[in-house]
Amino acid sequence: MKYKFAKLTLAVIVSSYSLFFPSHSIANNNVNNNENFFLRGDDPNNPLRPFKQPITNEIVNVANGILAEKGNLSPHQKVVAFMDFIADFEVGIASNSSPEATVNERIGACGTFTNLLLALAATQGINGRIISLGNYPTDDGHAVAELWINGKWSVYDPTYASYYTDTLNNSTNPNVLSFEELRKGDGNRKDVALILNGKQRFNKSPLLAKDYVGTDIYEKANPAGPIGPENPFIYPLWLDVNQKFEIRNNDFGPKNQGAQYIGAAGINNYHNWKLTSLIPGKEYELEIVPDWIGGDFLNNETDFQLTAEMKAGGRLLGQANKTFSSKELNPWTIRFKADDSVVNILIKHPYFGPELKYIFLKEIRIKNIS
Repeated sequence: MKYKFAKLTLAVIVSSYSLFFPSHSIANNNVNNNENFFLRGDDPNNPLRPFKQPITNEIVNVANGILAEKGNLSPHQKVVAFMDFIADFEVGIASNSSPEATVNERIGACGTFTNLLLALAATQGINGRIISLGNYPTDDGHAVAELWINGKWSVYDPTYASYYTDTLNNSTNPNVLSFEELRKGDGNRKDVALILNGKQRFNKSPLLAKDYVGTDIYEKANPAGPIGPENPFIYPLWLDVNQKFEIRNNDFGPKNQGAQYIGAAGINNYHNWKLTSLIPGKEYELEIVPDWIGGDFLNNETDFQLTAEMKAGGRLLGQANKTFSSKELNPWTIRFKADDSVVNILIKHPYFGPELKYIFLKEIRIKNIS
């Protein structure tokens, strides 16, 4: 794989991890009643639809200003121009995660940079989606944009204004590799180059930056792929009956990615629990402690269903299903018998959008019944 530098910028990667996960206000549709929108938050063509984030006419004006006097550009060239614009921003957290705040305050991180690039591209009729790359590097993650250009998906990283291509001499309509191609290792082919359209952001922290722009993140991130309520992400999570027997709400974050909720939100979360240091033949309990139920409630339906599935190492005892009610949020105790020292339990739900529905958690813990 070759590296080619053009002109770029960044100080330090600030994790945009929290931008993918719900809050009490994620389904606020009041902003969608305004007529000043290019694409409403629930428009199927809006790449920011997983967050109910509308694309405003303000962003249309920003896009047109970036492209003004640049002549007749190809879709790829427009995306490069948008990334060059974002490349001058500082890295940090804006007052909110909207594209407008990112532009007006000229600050953001991988999640907000990706949202802004997708919004700018959408104003030019370029369809796109968010690619989330979880748990890589260790206790971190990344976000990039995948855009439909030249009849195929193509990955662009606005944080480093970068992309992978196997047509290095074509700057007008190059073949830019997709997430699927990068996932299977095509970024390591000898004929593929990583194009970095700028050095400043990369050079301020090159050792850290290599983890985000290199091919390993596309091959090793777990979970990884296009986000949305229709695409379940199975988050690998871990508890040890002796050393790490609980995860509380103050433990939620990059070290325990995905643990804070289950359900269909910006990312559709499943939990895949790996439970270790068990004694074969003993009985244990995995307890899920809920906090609140959120999402788009139709007909005031606020119940939430979960199912436990034993994947390996043991047997479930008792009921494998639980229905939570917002009026009575009692803990769910999943009882099982270990056949091995390691057990895997998958926690899943039946919600796949377009409406959002999720349950936020207070705590998850394991205990030896005896």
